Amino acid sequence: MNEPNLSRRDQLLVDGALDLLDGTDTTAFDALLRDPGAAAEFAALERTAALVSLADSAAEIARTPTSRSLDARLRDDAVHFFAERAPAPAPTAVDGGTRWPTPLRVAPWLLTAAAGLLLLVRGGEPAP
Repeated sequence: MNEPNLSRRDQLLVDGALDLLDGTDTTAFDALLRDPGAAAEFAALERTAALVSLADSAAEIARTPTSRSLDARLRDDAVHFFAERAPAPAPTAVDGGTRWPTPLRVAPWLLTAAAGLLLLVRGGEPAP
């Protein structure tokens, strides 16, 4: 880049910030950066170039049409994510009461079966 209104020093700093240096300019640029004032100016120009590049990227993204906004897509993804990982609802009691633990529900049936088996073994006769 060769701007007529810039001094050679400023031209080297700008070209360095924009990565436009070639062979002979690179040597002059390296020598220029030994000066603390020039190095500080170069750092400021480099930051400015980076900010302009970011702004251009953001403007390009803003001009790109999308079917849905990013917020809507993130919201939908979050709903889907948490719906898949939601805990299963606790089973509800059919009779509306509290459910007994399994051994207590089976015990009456086991006692009835044992009594019936005892009657069959003894022949249905009551004990004297």
